[in-house]
Amino acid sequence: MLSQCVVEARALKGHLRRQLKLLDQIHHHAETVVTDLDKMLDESRLPLTATSRIAAATADRLLKQLGEAYMELALELNSKWLRAVYRSALEQACFRATQLIHKRSLMALRAYASGSPRRWAQFNSIYAIAREGGFHRKSFEGEETIERLVGKSGLLALADPATLGAEELGWLRFYVERHGNRVVVRSAPPEKRGAGLFVLTEKGRVPRRLGSSHELNPGELVLDLRTVLKHLKRQLVGMRTGIPPNKLGLPLAAARPEYMFLLQRCGEQWSEPRSRRHSRNSFRPRADLVPGFDSVRHFLTAAAFRRRASDKSEGIGGGLSQTSEWQVVDQSPSGFGLRFVSGHAGAIAVGELVALRPRESAAVSLCVTRRARSITNADFELGVELLGDNAAPANISKPASKGKSVQVPVLLLSKVLCLNKSPGLLAPMGDVKPGMSLMVPYKGAMVQLEAVEIVERLASCDLIRLRARRVGSNGETVDIDEDDLSDDKANNG
Repeated sequence: MLSQCVVEARALKGHLRRQLKLLDQIHHHAETVVTDLDKMLDESRLPLTATSRIAAATADRLLKQLGEAYMELALELNSKWLRAVYRSALEQACFRATQLIHKRSLMALRAYASGSPRRWAQFNSIYAIAREGGFHRKSFEGEETIERLVGKSGLLALADPATLGAEELGWLRFYVERHGNRVVVRSAPPEKRGAGLFVLTEKGRVPRRLGSSHELNPGELVLDLRTVLKHLKRQLVGMRTGIPPNKLGLPLAAARPEYMFLLQRCGEQWSEPRSRRHSRNSFRPRADLVPGFDSVRHFLTAAAFRRRASDKSEGIGGGLSQTSEWQVVDQSPSGFGLRFVSGHAGAIAVGELVALRPRESAAVSLCVTRRARSITNADFELGVELLGDNAAPANISKPASKGKSVQVPVLLLSKVLCLNKSPGLLAPMGDVKPGMSLMVPYKGAMVQLEAVEIVERLASCDLIRLRARRVGSNGETVDIDEDDLSDDKANNG
C-alpha cells in the first residue's frame, strides 16, 4: 500500500510542495515498517527464514522507492530557476534522501546483506547539491546532518560488518551513532595523505583507501576518518588505564574484553583495512555442516565417521540435532566459502564453531564462522576459518566441592592453524581455566596437555591454547616439540 502511495506521489509533477508533503507523510508511516522489521531481525537467526527474507526485501523496496522519489524531487528543485524559491524544500528533500539511503545500509547490515552498490553514487550526487547550496553541515532533526550520515555509512561499511556477530553489530551501530559525527567529508584530498583517508567512488560496495598518488575523478569524495581514529585511540588508552567506560562515552559493555577487541579491530579497518591472505580456488563440492559446540561434539562422537548409504543429510542421535547441506564455493589454505543448499541450519552465527564434512568422506574439519552474507532473497553464504582436522572428543577433570571433581566435555585438536599449529582445546565457556590439564596417550607414553590461555571466546565455547609435556616414569614432565605431535585420537584414560 505504501509503495503505491510513493508511485502516486512521484506522479505529482509540477506540484512540488504538495509532493514533498505527501512524501513526508509516507516517510512517517515507513518508520513503523522499519521498526517492526528491526524487532523481527532481533529474533531471527541465520540463514533468515523465508518470512524474514520477504519482510526485509519488502521494506527495502519501500525505502528504495521513497529515497529515489526524494532524489528526483531534489534534482528538480535544484534547477537554476527553482533553487532560490524552494530553498527549504530542497534542503528537506536532500536530507530525507540521504537518511533513507543510510537506513537501507543499516537494514542490509542487520540482514548480513551487502547493500546497494549504487548508494555511494547517490551519496556523491546529494552531497554535491548540499555542498553547493551550503547546507551539507546544517542540522536536521536534532544534530544530524547530511555529511554525518554519509560518514556513518562509510564507517559501517569499512568495519566489515559481515564478519561480526549479532551482539558485535549492536555495539558497532551504537559506537558509530554516538561517535561517527567526527568523520569529515571532503571534495578534495588533504595535502598530507596517510592512514584513515578513503575515496567514495561511484562504483564498488565499500570506500577504498586514498593512495598517495590518487587523483580524484569528478563526483568522487574523500572520507577523512583521522579525527575518529584519534578519538578511538584515546578511548582505548583510557580503558587500559582503568577509566570507567561511561566517562569515555562508551556503554558498560565496553569493560568486556570482546568490546575492546572490536574497537581495536575497527581502528585497524578504519586505518589500514586488512586484505585477504590467500588466493581462493573455486570448486563446487557439497558438504554437511553442524553448528555449535554441543552438536559438533555429539556429531563427532556418534555419527561423523559413518559412511552414508545415501547422499542426503541425516539426523544425528535420533533427531537430537541435524546437519544442513552446503555447497563449497571456494577454498583457501585458511578456510572455505559456503553457500546454503538445504536442511536444518540450526543456530548459525558469526563467531560460532561448526563441523564441516565433505560428501562421500569421513574427514571432518572444525571451523569458525567469520563472515555471513545474504546474497539474494534465497541465497545465503558463510565464510569459515579452518581450525583443524580430526578433532577428538575427550573429558577433562574440573575441581568441585568437597574434594570431588566433575568431568568437562572437550574437543582436542593436535594442530590448530591459527595457533601456529600448536595443540588446542575447545571447551564450554568458562569451564576450563588456564592451568587445568589432562593426560593423553602418545607413542606408548602419556602426555600432559596443559591449558595455557583462552585465545578466543566463540559463540558457544572457548578456544584454548595447550602446552604438551611428556610425563616420565619419575613423574617429571618435559616439554614436547609441538611439530612432533601426531594426530592420535585423545582420551582422558
